[in-house]
Amino acid sequence: SWELPDAVGLRMMETFYAARSRGVGLSEALRAAQLRQLADLRAGRITMRAGTQSVALPATPLLWAGYVAVGMP
Repeated sequence: SWELPDAVGLRMMETFYAARSRGVGLSEALRAAQLRQLADLRAGRITMRAGTQSVALPATPLLWAGYVAVGMP
């Protein structure tokens, strides 16, 4: 496991559960959330405050690839 900024994890879970609430399957919802997170990172839409500046987070797999679906499909 590794540390992840709270805002990044929250954003991922909001996207995941929004898809699930629309009836999207578990694996598909997770994949959609990961792809959206990656796209938003690449576009510089996910930022963190660093002192007085806002810094775009990098599109590293540490911020989107570590999620796995476990359990019954």
